[in-house]
Amino acid sequence: MKMVSAEMSEDQIKNLREQYEKEFDNLENAISEEKQQQIVKMRSAMVQRRIDKEKKRKQKEREADEARRRDAVAKMNAGMAKVFREFIAKKSAELNAEKASDMNKHKS
Repeated sequence: MKMVSAEMSEDQIKNLREQYEKEFDNLENAISEEKQQQIVKMRSAMVQRRIDKEKKRKQKEREADEARRRDAVAKMNAGMAKVFREFIAKKSAELNAEKASDMNKHKS
């Protein structure tokens, strides 16, 4: 600029200096805006990772709860089946005993 300024009038130098300052300010603003955009993107990515992590944690928790529930239902069903089998066996034994008793009465 100093080399060019020797051949230019003061108004031209002033205009050139203003133009350089405007371009420099525009460049600084563009850089600042880009930094802000990058920060916003980084924050958004961090929040999204947290959300994804929380979703995974909740999904695992739901799966574990579901597995516990299935186990509890299976255990309850097995217990009910056992009681039912024992009840059937007891009633069968009682019926057999009655039949045997009736047969003994008829033989006598």
